[in-house]
Amino acid sequence: MQVKPKHLIPLRDMVVVLPVEEPTQTPSGLHLPERRQEEPATLGIVESVGPGYWEEAQFTPTRLVAGDMVLFAPFAGLRWQNPITKQSYVILRERDIHCAVAEDESEAKRLMQIHETRERKGENDGDSD
Repeated sequence: MQVKPKHLIPLRDMVVVLPVEEPTQTPSGLHLPERRQEEPATLGIVESVGPGYWEEAQFTPTRLVAGDMVLFAPFAGLRWQNPITKQSYVILRERDIHCAVAEDESEAKRLMQIHETRERKGENDGDSD
């Protein structure tokens, strides 16, 4: 039986990231050293996120949302390539993501509002029985 994965649905606090391959040369045309090119991508776009996780009877929601650009450690998480589409993904815990990346100040404010709202919602969810 051949499995044909179409969607990755993360569980708990897992995040599916589409890595953004870094360029092999600088904007001015200088080629980057091969060693630098061999390191895995550390920048990516969030494809999907799990709902969050329970710890000591308190629910902590995932703060990232699909479409966020993020930075993560080069060897963090599980790297997986879809055998059908050949698209590569990184599947990692939210805590292994170092930060979200904003293009400008207005996007930074938007990201902060989303994350603050989700944090408050998680605090309220953990108190109710």
